[in-house]
Amino acid sequence: MKYLLRIFIVVLLTPGLALAKELPRANHRHDSLAKNFNHPNSMPVNSLSQTQEKELAKQFLAMLRKHELFLNDPVVVDYVQTVGHRLGRAAQMSQKLHFFVIANDTVNAFAGPDGYIGVNTGLFRITQNEGELAGVLAHEIAHVRERHLMRMLALSKENRIPNLLGAIGAIAIGIINPLAGIGAFTAMTAGYVQNLINYTRAHEKDADRIGMKILYRANYNPFEMPKMFERLAQNERYFPNDIPVYLRTHPHSTERISDSENRALDYPKKKYRQEPFPFLLIKKQIEVDVSVNPNKNLANFHMDSRTQANKYVKMADEYGEALAFIKLRQPNKAIKILRKLIAQEPDEIIFQYTLGKCYQSKNQLNQAAAIFKQAYELQPDYYPIILAYGNVLIDNKKPKQAKQFLQAHLHQFRSKTGIYYALAKAQAHAGFEAESHITQAKLYQILQDPLGAKLHLEIALKDKKISADDRFRAKSMLQKLKQ
Repeated sequence: MKYLLRIFIVVLLTPGLALAKELPRANHRHDSLAKNFNHPNSMPVNSLSQTQEKELAKQFLAMLRKHELFLNDPVVVDYVQTVGHRLGRAAQMSQKLHFFVIANDTVNAFAGPDGYIGVNTGLFRITQNEGELAGVLAHEIAHVRERHLMRMLALSKENRIPNLLGAIGAIAIGIINPLAGIGAFTAMTAGYVQNLINYTRAHEKDADRIGMKILYRANYNPFEMPKMFERLAQNERYFPNDIPVYLRTHPHSTERISDSENRALDYPKKKYRQEPFPFLLIKKQIEVDVSVNPNKNLANFHMDSRTQANKYVKMADEYGEALAFIKLRQPNKAIKILRKLIAQEPDEIIFQYTLGKCYQSKNQLNQAAAIFKQAYELQPDYYPIILAYGNVLIDNKKPKQAKQFLQAHLHQFRSKTGIYYALAKAQAHAGFEAESHITQAKLYQILQDPLGAKLHLEIALKDKKISADDRFRAKSMLQKLKQ
């Protein structure tokens, strides 16, 4: 597995969005728009096994968690996952996709092993609408669909790249800072690196082509992709350090934009998705989440909201003001703004969620619970509200009610870690200790930590109050872990 980690450093620290700027012009008029995604190419189809891929994913996720890179804002993460899964359905994939957000200002997105796709918060700095974000995600989904990473790893297995010390650390460093991560594999031979770049360019060409098909099938305007490429080119000019120097040896970003525009012309016009308001709110949410100067955010949002003519952009700026007040621990001022926004847009669930969190921060738990319950009735499948309502019930010393509520929704969100945390807490507070440990074991399985899962199952089985059903479940899970 060590050689997999070594090559994965290169794949991970080579942003797909940046590499694709080096692609040669393609003849898009001959690029079929057939219903399937099949496209002949000369790249080898060898790939790693699913077992190897899952093992690599486990190590990948463990490193990200070790360095606390994940953004845990449920509103932002749920939004990215919603857009990503919409595109995933359009891609007609059998493999399950997992979307997560990295709290880092570098403009980047990447496709990791086993369907894990990461988006840096910095990407929202340059995207202007949901269609552009969808274009980036569609590109990364195409990488997963075509198993580009696994095929590249299979290639590395044949080539046996030179030994590389500190591989695990370099991967984590590279997520935070691609330039710093590059230093971890500068000892590699120049010939190998050049072969890798050439191979990756072919993958990027495929991802551009297939990604646009995915984008179009999900009812996004295909011209959002070349628009995003233009923004990436501008970002490279203004922030050149976002991209490693050696990846700019053949900068053809203007050609890539032109190629993408020509390809988009081939798609028949149709009714596309309306540009959703939540995207504007998510941008403000991220801006405040990652900010170290909420006072500056507050001043900027206030000024922008007073001069903005567009109703929804103005409301987004006002929402940003509310978020800044929350971060400054001034919830009353935030509540005043949020009440005004809800009066204008009573069905906007994000406003309801944030208002409830304000009251929860003031320890006005009955008021917070009432707001979350009303929002839940408005949109019963919105995960952040379900999680918030369950947690506020626990805080309000109603663990049995929280347990019942969260268990009723567990089947909808089996891959969401937050609901397992909350449910385990509710079970423990309600006196169901063994059941809580079984839930925590499931959580550790999702986190790709079998040792942690095994520990909690063993604790559950030692509980003298464990029910017969829970004992059977714990033993079954433990047996599977040992296989």
